[in-house]
Amino acid sequence: MDAEFRTRHRLTSINSINWCRIMVQVVHYFYAYFQMSSDVDSPVEIVVPTGACGNVTAGCIASKLGLHVRLVCAVTCNDIVSRALSSGDYSVSQTVTPTLAPAMDIQVPYNMERIWYIFADGDTALINKLMSEFESTGSVQVPEALASKISAVITDAHEVSDDTVTSTMARVWTDNSYLVCPHTAIAVAYSLENRSKGESIPRICIATASPAKFNEAVDAAGIPWQQDERVTRLMSLPVRYEDMERNEDWSDILRKKIIAINTP
Repeated sequence: MDAEFRTRHRLTSINSINWCRIMVQVVHYFYAYFQMSSDVDSPVEIVVPTGACGNVTAGCIASKLGLHVRLVCAVTCNDIVSRALSSGDYSVSQTVTPTLAPAMDIQVPYNMERIWYIFADGDTALINKLMSEFESTGSVQVPEALASKISAVITDAHEVSDDTVTSTMARVWTDNSYLVCPHTAIAVAYSLENRSKGESIPRICIATASPAKFNEAVDAAGIPWQQDERVTRLMSLPVRYEDMERNEDWSDILRKKIIAINTP
């Protein structure tokens, strides 16, 4: 929140709060589309492992730019995204359930605000009203007209359990000798169920991370694998940390650490 400090020390977020990340991902959709279609008129379905909705926001922007894509949000049992898309119920759950796809265990998918903005054609008054209600009550109902515009592009949302994640990882490994991370497996699970609504169109599954980061899931899937030696070497390095007590000023501690790191 301190703009001067942030600028002076070149600080930024690396998650999808950072608009630059979403902007770059828009290019991914165009690249992927043209791997599957030789023209610009044929639809392509893209299945997106979805947590905070950053990646699927990029897909929505690609659609607004004219790309003929249909998007599917594949989610864990933490289903605020699927509820918002299927019934307009954008409300916080009482708890977040840890799953094998931790990056998708999101209680508040903050990019939903951007998706609303995109499909509301920049109606800032409406978005401000929706977000104010959500922030004050933890719940808001998406207007039917807005929900209808979104569903024309994000055509489905699919919830996947941990058991399905591991069975999908195992199947992809057995059938293709290809190792997917648990997040990617959630998108692949949708595809393997052939949920094409009776249409035969090309489908792409977005792959989101290296399986090297998720050895617990790989082991749970019963896949024989060997960790990358670079990761093993990294994990064997000494851990450096400093304790911060509850009554200390954590903001001040972090500021001093950032200054120390950036001081030659």
